Amino acid sequence: MNLTTLRQELLATEYFGNTTWDYVVALAVFLAVFTTLPILKAIITKNLQLLSKKTKTDFDDLLVNLLRKFVGPFVYLWAAIYFGTLWLTLPENLAQLLHTLFVILVTFKSVQLLQGFVVYGVQQWTKWRLEEDP
Repeated sequence: MNLTTLRQELLATEYFGNTTWDYVVALAVFLAVFTTLPILKAIITKNLQLLSKKTKTDFDDLLVNLLRKFVGPFVYLWAAIYFGTLWLTLPENLAQLLHTLFVILVTFKSVQLLQGFVVYGVQQWTKWRLEEDP
């Protein structure tokens, strides 16, 4: 038995309904998502900060603060777990649970972001009203 055949047999071996290759791909997707999201956040945050220095409004400062505040390691971890497990054949109830938890996380973070926008809007409106009629 040569090395190529052994490697192919190892990668084709099944555990819990998935081949070793499926687990390798799932791990690669997990690591890619878990490492890419913080890098993307840093790039976006830096570009927004540079843009905010050029503008007179503070809306872009709000975007930077909301991005820093609500997107962090917990979001990276759950996104990586969710997208990594999409490559695996999981029991239906486990797949549904992971999907539901991911949707809950996205919904919760979206509501937090919307809340930040509403607070900003109320603060701007209050500031505008006080300037007009102290």
